[in-house]
Amino acid sequence: MTAIYPLAVRGLTWPIMKSHEFSTLTPTAANFVRTAIGNSQNPRWHFTLVYDYLKDNPGDLVASLSPHTDYRYFEGFLLSLQGQYGDCLLDDLTDDTFGMRSVAGGPSGSPSSFKLNTLYPLGSYIVDNNATPHLQQVIQGGKSGSTVPAFSTSGGNTTTGGVIVTDTGVFPGASAQVVPLVTDGTFWYSPVQRNFGGQFLEDITDLNQTVYALKAWDNGTLKALTTDYTIQNGGISGPGWSYQGAYLKWVGTPTGPITILGAFYFRLCLESDQIDIENFLRQMWTIGGSEGKNGSGFIKLQTSRLALI
Repeated sequence: MTAIYPLAVRGLTWPIMKSHEFSTLTPTAANFVRTAIGNSQNPRWHFTLVYDYLKDNPGDLVASLSPHTDYRYFEGFLLSLQGQYGDCLLDDLTDDTFGMRSVAGGPSGSPSSFKLNTLYPLGSYIVDNNATPHLQQVIQGGKSGSTVPAFSTSGGNTTTGGVIVTDTGVFPGASAQVVPLVTDGTFWYSPVQRNFGGQFLEDITDLNQTVYALKAWDNGTLKALTTDYTIQNGGISGPGWSYQGAYLKWVGTPTGPITILGAFYFRLCLESDQIDIENFLRQMWTIGGSEGKNGSGFIKLQTSRLALI
């Protein structure tokens, strides 16, 4: 099982650098006519993280990390990756969902999937976690709770932490993100993708079924996992098409259009076999923080796509 990046470890600070990279060949002709050959279908993402402090005080523990201190848990996690060898899964809380689009006659902006411990402004919309998802409007803004509530599906209100939402009805499948429907001549498939700003489709490698289970509709009708489709990974290709992430393998022949929504992880590996962690005070360590003096600083990770099968 792939390790989850431990966001519970305290000390992560700003700025968090996130950059994308493509692979392009640009041979130069004698007459300077530009030629470009794109080698990458999807970007490689880079994350640069700074930990201003890592506590090593046995008297000050995070409950989910106990009995280990932040420093010892995080150092153990890094060691478990064995440098660039291992992969981990990061839930980028600012960028971890797909398929949420504006609903006709509903919110002016795109609704989001429900998340724990998240600020929701008054008037915003949430797509809840029910098996048949409903659209919930925030009627009291605030921070959601630390457990998933039983959302009303009958027009009532639901409270989670400091947030109150009201049920506005079933989330229409036609409002989710459209993905391709392709066939290899025997079976039908749909790649799991995210539409970045309406400009770019990126293949998703790892679903986060714990945060928000994937939902899929065929021509607006919600379909069931296992009964109507299975979720595969590792990429797939056929005549004239190729995708490098997770995909749905349909049972039978869907009519389309296919729409989906869900949550995802970034699959990452370390960019270096060496990481410097500085002990700047008793029971206090830093990685690139303001108290760092001699270390190279930073945790640098990059996306690690599974090979196409």
